[in-house]
This record gives sequence, structure tokens and C-alpha cells, in this order.
Amino acid sequence: MNVFDFLFYMWIVTWISGTAGYVVWWIFSKRMGENYPLLCFLLLKISCCFLFFPVTFFMVLFFHQGNIIPMEESWNCQFNISNSMIWIAIILLGIWFATVIVVLIRLWRRKRQWNELQRWNLPAQKEQEIASKVSHLLSIKKEISVYKNKIITVPVIFGLRKPIIVLPENGYRENELEMIFFHELCHYKNSDLKWKAFLNGILIFHVLNPMRRKIQKDFDRWGEICCDQSVRKYAKNMFTIKNYYLMMIEHQENDRRSELAKSDFCSALFEKRSDLEERMRVMRTQMKSLNRKNYQLVLAICFAGLFLFITYLAGTGIQVCAETLYNSSINEIEVDDNTNIQENYIELTEIDWEEGYEIVEMPDSLTRGTSNINWDIGSKKIAVSKYFNLSKGDKIKLKIVISPESEAVKAGYQCKGSNPVVVKGKEYISHTFSVSKTGNYRIYIKNTGSKKISVTGSFEK
Repeated sequence: MNVFDFLFYMWIVTWISGTAGYVVWWIFSKRMGENYPLLCFLLLKISCCFLFFPVTFFMVLFFHQGNIIPMEESWNCQFNISNSMIWIAIILLGIWFATVIVVLIRLWRRKRQWNELQRWNLPAQKEQEIASKVSHLLSIKKEISVYKNKIITVPVIFGLRKPIIVLPENGYRENELEMIFFHELCHYKNSDLKWKAFLNGILIFHVLNPMRRKIQKDFDRWGEICCDQSVRKYAKNMFTIKNYYLMMIEHQENDRRSELAKSDFCSALFEKRSDLEERMRVMRTQMKSLNRKNYQLVLAICFAGLFLFITYLAGTGIQVCAETLYNSSINEIEVDDNTNIQENYIELTEIDWEEGYEIVEMPDSLTRGTSNINWDIGSKKIAVSKYFNLSKGDKIKLKIVISPESEAVKAGYQCKGSNPVVVKGKEYISHTFSVSKTGNYRIYIKNTGSKKISVTGSFEK
């Protein structure tokens, strides 16, 4: 398996498993979101991580190597793209690449707008003192500068390495400034800007995902909800939550949120009316339901289990589809007529005098009904397993990985006294053979290349 094959399938794995995880989160958030907003936002972050980390890949790899589940039910974590499939991958890659370029250009333009906007920043000395006081109360050691800007219409916090708070020129009362700074600095304390940048970076690679915008919207929405919870926790002796929301409602009616405040690079104070109403509703639920029922926590645990199960099923589905597409495009099953092996050739080492191939019987390694293959096969050699009995209609499932990838092999089975039935392939072969008659059979792998090869995998009978 080459690097391109691996990256292509890992992109698909993260695309499907991450989306499946988000859908499961969305269903559960409708039930437990208002009661457990912090937990709900944490689970959303985990769901977003599935869009980046191929969790499904490592899950099934762990199950496979640890023999936690039977081999026939596990996922073979080998992917290959055959020649007939490569054009599909190239077309998808071309569409993806063009879309990513468009998104990157948009992000660059927005970043450029923000950089140009900084020219209008003026230091705000009085506001800086209030912000320093709030930073001390929140145990934030980093000095975060405060500026005023005549173009900005809503308070925002901006920047990852050197965050700054930018206020509109219209004046705020001192108590209002405390509320604004508590809100914006709680965003910083919760690392919301870093998470937002991380998510936006992930979604660049999943730009073709139809759920992309909804994921971004939910992430921003729940980030604001959890920020309100943090404000309630740290500022309970400074002002009431009622005054906090009244301040936002008052200025929301006077100020319209600008396009820059919707940027991927900052977090703003004011939201549209429906989002602010939801934030107030969640806060009301939190303040009234101090003794929440324990079954909600059980529901969260069920979410985690279902989440992992769904992602595993998604990965298994990907593997089955990949294997089916690959098998449909490799060479058809053929009878290796050029190999003249007679029934009485049962010694450990045999010679096919017509072609000069040496036949070597390899030892079996049996694990839960599955024979593992870990064979080194030299040039002009045929590796075979010990004979085993099969009845008509039985199946042989053969999965092998060939290294080096450039060497071709013929792999399949041989009935005692008959010519082998094989498929040709490089890098990876996965095929299920149907036995046409009752008899003694053995696995047959023929190195047709000029180099020594290493073959790993398994066969089930």
C-alpha cells in the first residue's frame, strides 16, 4: 500500500466516521444539551476530533492485533487503489483541491481585512485597567491588550499568540465593561479561539462535507452557551446574570453584528436574536435545575458507547466497500496451467521441473480458526500450506499483503491432484474462493517476480 492510497482512505475514514459521530452528538444534544451544556460541548469537541484523527482505523487495528474479536469479524486495515479505481480517486482529489483553494482564498481575504482593520486600533487606557482587574479575577496571567476601533461595531476578542480585545468607539458604562471583559476573557480562558482555529483547519480538509457549515454553527453556538456558564461561575459576586443578558439585549438592538464579527478568527459578544434566546433558555434551566437527575449522566455514557460503535460500523462499511471495489477490478480467477504439480508431490521440498519453481511447504499458525500467514518467499518459489479437508460449496477467504509492493504474485488454492486456482495481484490481495468439489486443499502463493518477497495476512476455511 502506497502513501497516496493510505491518505485517500484515511480522508474517507475521517470524513464518514466524523460525520456519523456528529450526527449521534446532534441527536443526544437535543435531549441533554440544556441540562449538561459543558458536557455537551465537550462531546462536540470529541466529535470534531474524529474528523481529524482516524480513530476508527486505530480502533479496529487494536481489535485485530489484540485478537479481542474473532479475525473473521475484524477489519483488515489495508487499503489499495487498483488501476481502474485510480481515476475516480484523481477526479475526487481534483474537485477537493479546487474547493480547498477557494476556501483558503476566502480565509486569506478575511485575514487581510482583519490586518487592515488593526490600523484603526487606538489604546484604551481606562478600559485596560478594568480588563486587567477581570484577568486577575479569572487567574489569567497573560496581559491582554484592549483597543478601541471606530469601524468595529461589537466587542470582539481576536488572536491566538497575542490575543487582543477590540471595543467599538461608542462608550460603555463601567459595569457593562466588566460584563464584556468577563465574557471575552472567559473565551480566552476556555481556549475557545484555539479550538475554533483547530476546527476551521480540520474543516478545510473536509470542505466537501455537507455538514461542514452546520458543524461550525453548532460549535460557535455551544461555545457561547458554555462561555455564559463560565461567566456565571466566576462573576457571581460582580453582577447578576439578569443584568448580563439585559446588557446584551440593549446593545444588540442598537448594534448590528458586522461581517467581520462573524469571522473565523475571533469571538464576538452579540449573537442573532434566536441564538441569544437559546443561551438565556439554557441558563434558566441551569439555574432552576441545580439537582439534575442522575440518569442524564448515564445517557452521556450511553452516548460515548454508541458513538464508538457507530464509528466502528462506519469504518467497517468503508473497508467492505473498498475491498469490493478492489476485487471487482483485479484480474479474474484463472487456473495456473503452467504449473504442473502432480498428486504425489507431497514432500517438504518439491521441484516443478517444467518451470523450475521450487515448492516449499510452510508452517501454519492457527488463531481462533484462522491461519495466519507470515511467509518469506524467494524468487522462483511457490509457498504452500499444509493440506486441509473441504467439502463442496465451502469457501476460502484469503487476505495477504505483499512486500515489496512492486512484485507480482499468483495467490489462491490448489486441490490435491489438480492445477491451482489463483488470482494475480500486487501489494494486496483479498479474495473469497468457492470450492467446487470435496477434497484436500492447500493455500498456494507463487512468486512470479525476480526478488524475494514477504507475504503477511491470513486465510480462513
